[in-house]
Amino acid sequence: MKRMQIGIEFHLEDMKVEAQQIADEIKNLNERLQLFYDVPVSYLIPDSAFLPPESIRFFYVDGNYVKAMLNGAASIGRITREDRMADRQILKAAADSSEEGSRQVRKQKVHKNHHERMVKGNAAGTGSRTGFLLRSSLVHGRKGISICGYAGQQPLGVLRLGTLMPDVMIGIFDGELTRLTISEPSCGLRFGCHGREGKNRVLSLKEPGKPVPEAYYDVKANEKGRLDILTAVGQIEKVLKEKGETGEKISSGIFAYEFLQAAQTAEFIKKQGDRR
Repeated sequence: MKRMQIGIEFHLEDMKVEAQQIADEIKNLNERLQLFYDVPVSYLIPDSAFLPPESIRFFYVDGNYVKAMLNGAASIGRITREDRMADRQILKAAADSSEEGSRQVRKQKVHKNHHERMVKGNAAGTGSRTGFLLRSSLVHGRKGISICGYAGQQPLGVLRLGTLMPDVMIGIFDGELTRLTISEPSCGLRFGCHGREGKNRVLSLKEPGKPVPEAYYDVKANEKGRLDILTAVGQIEKVLKEKGETGEKISSGIFAYEFLQAAQTAEFIKKQGDRR
């Protein structure tokens, strides 16, 4: 009898451990689903026309949509009314804990050196969640780009930032996004022109760093990537004179200045009263 009692106790203990593991798995699943991990891309972008090439779309995360999605995920194996009532209680408890837990999903993916900055950003959350979908060659063509979201001047915590497809990126922020910046790596200072494409912009000498409006030089590299320097100097000099930037021949310093390709930043700002 004593051996049977010990066996029953061990069995009950195993059941408790297994039940806790299942509960943790449900919680983890809910946390990931709230950020649309493991959700088919066709559910997020039902038609490619909604996100054409080289475009960006902004969105609000609909809490009712998320609840319906979680309910659908939990409906597998639901047969009786008792199952439905039990699921309702489980989902409510899981949703309450998963909303806070979803803030930790990205934290588990990044290096600990970034945790402090993430905590400061997450403090700006207001309960609402917003984000963007970006479809561009920039996604896979440029490594190390920096993406930051703001509510006014306050940085927002990043809940998710990753790719859905090779050229599609999703970002979700903890709060209402009013400004988004996408920056090339600050260490990405380059020297050169746009290969064989032509149409290289001319930088102003009077306002350093700013391109001269409607001013280009059309110098193309040869098949080996070599540039005709004298032709380039002549074209840049001609454009600068036509635009009233200089009346003299350009020096080697000005030529080098015109060929600098500094890291660029694109900024998207929400208009006042715009809910889109």
